[in-house]
Amino acid sequence: MVEMINRKRKLKKGKVLLVILILIIIAILVVFVLNRTNDNQQEQQEVTTDTADNSEENQLVSNDNEIETEETWEWQHDTPENHNIDSAQLDAVHNIIDQYPINAEAIIKDGVIVDEYYKDGYDQTSKFTLQSTSKSITSAILGIAIDKG
Repeated sequence: MVEMINRKRKLKKGKVLLVILILIIIAILVVFVLNRTNDNQQEQQEVTTDTADNSEENQLVSNDNEIETEETWEWQHDTPENHNIDSAQLDAVHNIIDQYPINAEAIIKDGVIVDEYYKDGYDQTSKFTLQSTSKSITSAILGIAIDKG
């Protein structure tokens, strides 16, 4: 009987750790994408500045010579209910997060952000330090992102 109770406790702890790990991964992905978006915007600003400085050289003669501009990709947002997620459950997740040293989370489903949560004093522009426990996760995610281009 005692052995069964200990197994249940270990399983419960494992599930909590798994949820925290998933939340950390999601937060890292959001930071990675936001950094890429900022880099792309800076590159576009540099191209625009260079183009303005060299306007005579960059005049278009015909449609064949048009310069293609890369669109900046941004996350799309949608309501949780549109993706079969109960908002009350998300509120419960937010309450759990408040008990841990997690300052933000984002949940992505079907390729869109269905939930973002920030503790008081933080928002989508906040920068967060990544501690040692996230280095392995970060390197794995970065490897996957590089592999997928």
